[in-house]
Amino acid sequence: MNDFWNNMVGLSGLILGLSIALAAILINRKYMKKNRQLDERQQTISVHARAGAWMVTSGLIIIAWAVEIVVEGVTFSFFLLTFLYIGHMTAYGLFAYHHATHN
Repeated sequence: MNDFWNNMVGLSGLILGLSIALAAILINRKYMKKNRQLDERQQTISVHARAGAWMVTSGLIIIAWAVEIVVEGVTFSFFLLTFLYIGHMTAYGLFAYHHATHN
């Protein structure tokens, strides 16, 4: 029963953190819109930042994958990381195809 409550506290912390992040994003966008900062320059910076973050995330997933294999072997975590990586790269491929055909 103790593990159940630990999991519930962990999930509530995750939900609270996501809620705070979403509120910060919305407040920041409202402030930027009010000060006329949402222009092409800001969009270009945002696109380049997301692209760089995507590549770093891909590298970190591969490193975590390798560490998982060495430390624990093929366990549930390995399959979870595999699923995450496949979803990550599938989304990349689909969005790349979508933007290539619509631009």
